[in-house]
Amino acid sequence: MIASMLRTRSAGTVLAAGVALLIAKAGLAATPPSINYLPAASSLVVIGLDVSDDGATAMGFVSGDIGFIYRRDGIPQIFTVTGGQGTGGLSGMSADGSIFAGEFNSGPLPEYSPGWTQAALYTIPSLLGTGSYTPIPRPPEAIRCDRNGVSVDDISHDGQAIAVAVWAACRTSPAIWRADSGYTFLPELPGLESQSHKIWQLNRDGTAAAGWYQNGTGPGGRGGLVWSNGTLIRLDQPGQTIVGEAYAISPSGQWVAGTLGSPRLYRWSSSRGVEDLGAVFTAANPTQNNRRNPVAAAITDDGNRIVGQHSFGIDRDAFIWTPQSGGIKLTTWLISRGLDLDAQFVRLTSCAGMSSNGRYLTGQYANDLTGEIGPFIIDLGPDHLACSAADIANTDGEPGSDPDGSVDNGDFTVFFTAFFAEPGNPIALEADIADTDGELGIPWGSGIGGPDGQVDNGDFTAFFAVFFNGCPN
Repeated sequence: MIASMLRTRSAGTVLAAGVALLIAKAGLAATPPSINYLPAASSLVVIGLDVSDDGATAMGFVSGDIGFIYRRDGIPQIFTVTGGQGTGGLSGMSADGSIFAGEFNSGPLPEYSPGWTQAALYTIPSLLGTGSYTPIPRPPEAIRCDRNGVSVDDISHDGQAIAVAVWAACRTSPAIWRADSGYTFLPELPGLESQSHKIWQLNRDGTAAAGWYQNGTGPGGRGGLVWSNGTLIRLDQPGQTIVGEAYAISPSGQWVAGTLGSPRLYRWSSSRGVEDLGAVFTAANPTQNNRRNPVAAAITDDGNRIVGQHSFGIDRDAFIWTPQSGGIKLTTWLISRGLDLDAQFVRLTSCAGMSSNGRYLTGQYANDLTGEIGPFIIDLGPDHLACSAADIANTDGEPGSDPDGSVDNGDFTVFFTAFFAEPGNPIALEADIADTDGELGIPWGSGIGGPDGQVDNGDFTAFFAVFFNGCPN
């Protein structure tokens, strides 16, 4: 019956059916987020860069290219690479918190060319035990520039792919290293092979990446790039909006976030293209004229939550962007949800990592009362996460509001309004949750579906399948 009504897409007919289907799905009060201030690992600058999906493990760096790891049942560990002449920095962590990627500055064996930076894999047992590491051999294409040979920028969520920048003649080439296949160099822009290309972040399995190339139109002369299954996509097309570095990519690989310049943020998807998300205003960046570029550290699978910080300065602020809030201080957003950081005299100066499920955040805090500076882990709780692609609003049904962990009358209200919105009305995209076959994207579907830039029967089918059956466990 619903399918036959839908084919005519009559607002009056579907409204009558919709009203009959609105059963009492009362929303519960959301549990406020909580924060865990990690013990100071050093008197030097300490910043959390990534956090596991269970919130039990965080990793980051300390001034001097030293990596640290925090475990919920232990204390932060500072690791100096054994057997070499330098120290090791950590760049990324698998989603389960068991595998880490980073660099070491020299090696114990001649083939690792002491004095070069090289890629390495670290694991929890070795780090908490001997502090040893597994070096990754340098590719023959690497030509040392200063101390740089191979730089590591990220590891995929499944821990199987490492994003590296291979230095040659003081320019970088983007590559992905896997244990079973070694280095795979990614395509570069035709005619710009003499310019640096670099990956910033990988998706869940390393099949997609976000990054940049030099000589682009964006801030610092860098333009945004996306690699998807080996295909290179240039975001700053000539004659279009200036699009800077692509910093973050969602676990599914469907969404990318980056900077349009001071102080504007963008997100990109293959179905919607580049979307200007507006200015990110914080205390460190209060006006349009304050030239600070927002650096997006992470973006959720639905594209509706981006976290990061301003790119430089001791007075920087962590920020968050959602459709409802726009780009604001993360501290402000958390206070509005019940975590009173002001009462604790705490400022969040950086938010450099988010778990792949979107629940946990990490970065750096500063306590203005005690002067303490260190890393943190914030637990947003399940009430502040989307439980499905159909979880598109809060219980009050406010367009552009945050998901609330359930698919209820609020989501029905927004979906219904969006589904029958006039073409071109931005709210219509709220209902774009699936492809024309009703397939949802990762992590809620098969991975072959997801938003396709249009609102049609597929979205209707997908929404009501979740509305009637509930969110997956």
